[in-house]
This record gives sequence, C-alpha cells and structure tokens, in this order.
Amino acid sequence: MNLSNPVLSKLDPKRCRYWLSLGIKAELALFRRPLLVLSTLAIVLVPSLYAVFYVSSFWDPYGHLDRLPVALVNVDRGSDRDGRSVNLGDAMVNTFERQPPFHIIRLSSKQAAAEALRRGEVYFALIIPADFSERALTAQEDKPANITLQVAEGANYTSAIIGKRFGVELAHTLNEQLNRERWAAIASNPATTTNVSVLSAIGKLRNGGRKINEGATHVQEGSGRLDNGLDQAVVGAKRLTNGMEQLADASVTLSNGMGRIAAGVQEMHDRLPPANKLKELAIGSKAVVGGAEKLKEGIDQLIVGGLRLEQGAGQLRQGVDKLPFAGSRLSEGAAQLEAGMAKLNAGLDQAANGGRELHAGLEQLDGGIQPLTSGLVQLENGLQTMIEQLPTVEQRSHVTAAAGQLRDAGTELNNGLTRLHDGSRQLSEGSKELKAGTAEMVAGLDRLHAGFTKGFGNADAGGLAASVRLNVESINPVQNNGAAYSPYFAALSLWVGGIMMTFVFHFRRLIEPMRGAPRWVCWLVKAVVPLGLGVLQAAVIVAVLRVAFGIVFTHPWLVWLVATIGSLTFVTVILLLMAVLGDAGRLLAVVLLILQLAAAGGIYPVELSGRFYQTIHSFLPFTALVTAFRATMFSSFGGVWLAAAVQLAVTSCGASVLAVLLARWKYIPSESYGPAVDFP
Repeated sequence: MNLSNPVLSKLDPKRCRYWLSLGIKAELALFRRPLLVLSTLAIVLVPSLYAVFYVSSFWDPYGHLDRLPVALVNVDRGSDRDGRSVNLGDAMVNTFERQPPFHIIRLSSKQAAAEALRRGEVYFALIIPADFSERALTAQEDKPANITLQVAEGANYTSAIIGKRFGVELAHTLNEQLNRERWAAIASNPATTTNVSVLSAIGKLRNGGRKINEGATHVQEGSGRLDNGLDQAVVGAKRLTNGMEQLADASVTLSNGMGRIAAGVQEMHDRLPPANKLKELAIGSKAVVGGAEKLKEGIDQLIVGGLRLEQGAGQLRQGVDKLPFAGSRLSEGAAQLEAGMAKLNAGLDQAANGGRELHAGLEQLDGGIQPLTSGLVQLENGLQTMIEQLPTVEQRSHVTAAAGQLRDAGTELNNGLTRLHDGSRQLSEGSKELKAGTAEMVAGLDRLHAGFTKGFGNADAGGLAASVRLNVESINPVQNNGAAYSPYFAALSLWVGGIMMTFVFHFRRLIEPMRGAPRWVCWLVKAVVPLGLGVLQAAVIVAVLRVAFGIVFTHPWLVWLVATIGSLTFVTVILLLMAVLGDAGRLLAVVLLILQLAAAGGIYPVELSGRFYQTIHSFLPFTALVTAFRATMFSSFGGVWLAAAVQLAVTSCGASVLAVLLARWKYIPSESYGPAVDFP
C-alpha cells in the first residue's frame, strides 16, 4: 500500500487506532471538571426523576379520597310514616360520619356551599333538600327526591368527574336501600304495610293471575286430551316403525335387483355385434342380391347364345352333308355338336330357373337382413340408454343407506313419542299443581293490593322505581376534557418554551466590552430578548387555544395577561438558573418542571397526592399560573386571578434580583459571540 497517498494514508489501521485513542482520551478528559460530572449524573437521573415524581404523585389517588374536601349541606326536615319519624338525610349524614368517603365539610346552606366551591375551598358540594325524606317516601315520578350535586368543572375537571360518579352511585344506593326497607316492611306485616309496587301494576298482576288460573284449568283439560292422543300416537308410531323396517328391507332388495338387472343389460349389450359389422352385413346382402340379378341376366344371355349355337350346328350339319369325301364324318360331328348344344341349352334352362329362384330367395333374405340390422342397432342404442338410466352403484348404496336411516328414524320417532307420552303425564300432574298455585297467587295479590292501597296509595311506577334522583349543577362548566386541562398544558408549554430558548441563545455569555458594566445592566441586556420571546409565546399559545381549538374564555384579555405574566416568570426563573449554574441550570430547570407537573394539581386534586406535594403545591409558580388560567378562562375560584398573578410577579421579581446578584457572567470576544445553536 502506498502510504504517501493522503487518501490511502487515512485508511491505515495504525493511524485509525491512533486517532480513535486520541479522540476518546480527549472526551474522557472532560470529566475532570466536577460540574460536568454532576451534569452527566443529572442527565442519567432526570428520566428516573420524572418517573419518581409523576408516579409517586399519582400513585393511588382514589385511595386518598378521604383527603378530598367536599361540602355537605343537610336541611332535610324528615317525614312521618305509620306513626314514626323518618329522616333519610340524617341517616345519610350518619353513614358518612361512620365511613367518610371524602373529607366532609358540613355547611349550613346551599348558598354557603356554592361560595365555598367558587373560592376553591371544596371540590364539589352535596345538598340534601328539606323535603328529601317526604318525597322519597311518597315515591311519585313527577315529585322525585332530588339530591343536588354542585361541581366546578373549570376548577378541577377530574374532581368533577369523581363527584358525578359518587352522586350516581349514592342515588342508586339510596334507591336500593329504600326498596329493601319497603320489602322488609312487607315481610314483617303483609296485611298492613305491604308492597312497594304500583296500584295499576298490582291490578294488572291480579287480573293476570286470574287469567293464569283459568289457563291452568284449560291446560289440565288439554293435557288429558293430549295424553289420550299420545296413546294413539304411540300405537301408530309402532305400526309406522314396522312399516319403515319393511320399507327399508324392500329398499335393500330393490337395490340388489336393480344391480342384477344392470349387470344383465350390460352383458346383453356387450354380446351384440358392433354397429359397423351390422352395417357391413346390410351392405353385403344388397351386393349379393345385385350379383344374383347379374347372374340371372348372364344365364339368359347364355341360353340365347346356346340356341344360336344349336341352330348354327344344325345348319353346319346340313351344309357338311353335301361335302364330298369327309362330309359324312363332318356331318356326324356336327350332329353330335348339335346334340351337345341341345343338352347345353337344356342345362342352361335349368340354370336359368335356379338363378331365378336364387335371386328370389336372396331378395327375401335381404328383406329380412335389412330390418334385422336396423333393429339390432336400435336394440344396442336402447340397451345403452337403459344402462345409463339404471342407478349406479353409488346411487344404490345411497338408497341402502337411506333405508337404514329411515329405519333408525322410525325407531327414534317411536322413542320420542314414548318420552312425549311420559312428559304429557307429568304435564297433567303439573297443571294440577299450577292451578292450585295460581289460586294461592291470586289470593296473595288481593292481599297485596289491599295493603298497598292502605300504605302507598299515592305512589306511582316511576317514583317507586327511582325515588331518589341526582341533580347536577356546574357553577363554571367547560366544553370537554381538552378545554378543562388546557390551563395545565398551556403552563407546561410556556415552561418548555423557556427551556427551548436556552438551546438557541447563550443565557450566560456577554461580549468582552461589557466586563465593566453594572450587574443590573448585564442582566437586562441578557434578559431583553428572552423576555420578548416569552411575550410572543404567551400570545401564540392563547391564540391557538382560542382559534384552533375553539375554547371559549370568560375573560379573553385577562387570559392573555396572566399567560404573559406566567411566561415572563418562567423565563426569569430559567435565566436565574442558567446565569448562576451555566448549562447545568438547564438540567435543573427540567427537574423543576417535572416536580411542578407532579405537584401542581393540574389533573388530579393535589389532596389526592402525597403529603410532600401538598406541602410545596402552593409555593410553585406553575401552580399559580394554572390557578390564574382557570380563574380567567372559566371564572373558577370566583374569578379571582389577581392573587395568583401577584405571586407570579413576585416570583419573577425575586428571580430577577437573585440573578443580578448571583449571576456568573462569562465574557468572550465580540467576534466570537454568536448563538448557542450550531448552524451549518
């Protein structure tokens, strides 16, 4: 390898190891500074601190509901029922005192509870009205016993949800308790203080009971007829079962016979001559008839020729007699020839007669062969069609299987009818018991109707079904979850915005010429840009909540004002941490943010968190801003926002004074001064 090449020299393993060792030593040398070590430890611990603070603050909020301050107003005057005084409100209060679901604060009136709720002293209020017992016992749907639940959704949405859930469960529990007490009264004295049902419902129930009694009589009569009919049905079922068994056996026999028929037809089809042979036979028969015809014609021609030969021989004989010398011998030969020709002609006549008879016979034979071949072809086609129409082996097996199923179905039908017959007897016996029981039910309903009329004649169905109802009132309602939690997340956004500034601007560096400037001037120079950005952040966040999310503010300008004060406070606190501790202050700002998120009571009421978070809750700027937001956005806490705003302003002024006094400014040359972020 040529190491003189600068590119190749960079690839030298020895040089790479040298650079790696040099760079790592330089990075590790940074940890000789104690503050860097502390900062590194903070980086490692901050995520776990987030988990510790946040999880511990919400560890078991519903397990600490007894810390949640709730107002209770009981002005129930009670009611008299059957000579005794009943006060359901006092009974409810006694139950709360024995087993307090919340930190109950007794107040004297609904107005006092509403004021406490507006000031934020309680999270919701439960009001028991003066006529609560009277309406609960009267049980009329148009005059329910209302429990009023006052909530302040804008102050803390989660506590409002807890209050509504508690109110629903309380109303349900009271209704169940009232119904149990009414039924207990029925059980103890059914003749006087009977049912909790409605008159109209009892009347319908009585009429229904009588109809059931009448129906029971009809059921008894019908069950007797059913029993007789089932006796006949059982006998018929047995006959049907026997017939099904015979049908199944016949089906099997039929299937086997069809199989043998199919085999025989197939054998007949296989033994028939093929169609092409039959066609050849028909064609050959016609050809033989034609040949016989030609043979007959040829014999006739031979006869004509023989006669001519015979005549010629006679003429020859006569002519040779006149010849000298050999004429006599020639004449004898001609005479023999003439005699032979006569015999030939006689034979030809016989052959002609035989040819005619052969031709006639062949024509008759051809007349039989033609329809025979045609019939055999049709027979073959018919046998093929018959083979195709006959059931296959699979179809015959299905028939056999169906026959078996039919036999089994007949048996099941017989068994089922037998069981039905037994059930009809039980029905007949049960109908007798039903008739007796309905008679007792009608008598009991008559007593129930009389008792209800005496004890609860003015009640109605709706009132008895839900004597106690929950009436929810919200003194400062919010649109939804997002709107309810927007103060918490808006404060979080402003703190995060302040931390983000530290990544862009140096909160500790100043140019060298300012080394002799007063400390307050140095602070003001360093704070003017972040404070201006904080004002802009506040305006943008308020605009986003109002325009983008459509949250309706009760006091829009005050919302912007407290957002601005809160943002300025957060910036000054972060500036203090950065000016005193340098970059380590950024980590402390993150830790402080996590701590405030856990202790601000933004989601759950702070009373449901640990004691530590309750102690520091009111001193945190984050808490003050969330409170001010809720007061200006939803008029929570009676719309009192000034105290929280003053707390923020005092915190901001204190942070500014401490920064002026304790800041450790770092001066650098003007030409080296620039932003904290490293732009490419």
